[in-house]
Amino acid sequence: MSDADKFAWMKALGRTKGLSAAQYACAIAVWNNSNGDGVGAFVSAASVARDTGLAVSTTERAMRTLRDRGVIVQTSRGGGRRRASMYSLGVLAAAETPALTPGVDDETPALTPGSESDSPALTPGDDSGTPALTPGSFLESPALTPGKQCSPGVSAGPSDSSSCVGIREDRDSDPNDGRFSNGIPYPPDPAEPTPPGGPVVTDALRTMVRQIVGRLSRHAIDGLARHVAAALAQDVPEAAIRTALAQWRDRDKAKPGLLPYLIDDAAKELSATTARAAAIAGDPAAARAALAEQAREIVETARHDGDITRLEPLWLASDDPEALAGHGFEFNPDWGTTEDQQRREWILDRFDRLARLVHADLQRRAAA
Repeated sequence: MSDADKFAWMKALGRTKGLSAAQYACAIAVWNNSNGDGVGAFVSAASVARDTGLAVSTTERAMRTLRDRGVIVQTSRGGGRRRASMYSLGVLAAAETPALTPGVDDETPALTPGSESDSPALTPGDDSGTPALTPGSFLESPALTPGKQCSPGVSAGPSDSSSCVGIREDRDSDPNDGRFSNGIPYPPDPAEPTPPGGPVVTDALRTMVRQIVGRLSRHAIDGLARHVAAALAQDVPEAAIRTALAQWRDRDKAKPGLLPYLIDDAAKELSATTARAAAIAGDPAAARAALAEQAREIVETARHDGDITRLEPLWLASDDPEALAGHGFEFNPDWGTTEDQQRREWILDRFDRLARLVHADLQRRAAA
């Protein structure tokens, strides 16, 4: 491959369809590192990532796609993962356009000496609309504007190598630049496909996810935000979603696909808690059951641990509803009927007896 063929390959790359911006940038980086024959590009994913300003994982995927499509050819493999390998430029269909033979490869009949074509000759300044040229005059041709009449990162001709290849510098240093170092605009990033009728991921959702889980890659944040958007579309409370995101953050090596299950569990727990609180606030029977459950947990914990330090203040406060409520027991102060008062007194008396029995049992165990 001569220098002219190498530049023809670059032009053909600009006409190649279906490549993403990252794949274009990686192909250009391999082109830069190859010699005049288009071979000998000794690069690794890390070095290409430095040249393009992309993440190493993105570079690896782009290089794999370029190899699969034959845009570049891996002539020798490095010793391990992410080691440098030898690459050469592949054969692009647009880079090799055979010359057409008149009368054979197209529909234009071959012209023989002495024959005339059907098209009459145009006289400058006559029928063509082109002004006649006078001695010393010339036609002005419009100058080529980078990024306008040529493909991104590709020049109009092989005369200047610096104008045909765009070197993507560190994009993080100036995120608003959007151009290669020679002024050619970056190829547009491919839009992320959104399933028809699927949830829309907004910047507000990405910000909420990032505030809870911390700094992650854009791919991971978008994956989590899609699950959040789907949950919000199903009217899942935001409190349950935030709880699930915090649980996902605390999981080791968790994948975004785990989040929907955590959201479902958090939503069920929140619904049960809300229903229980509503029942305790409005139903004395539910409040009595909740009090008995709390008392049972505290007493069993004290019995298991052999520690009465938490049980004693509850025992001493068992005849005072307000003091007992200060230890985590919930009472409805609006229970004003005689029957409600009798039920509350029955609850307190039952708990008082239970606490006294456990306290005596613990004292016997301590004395033994």
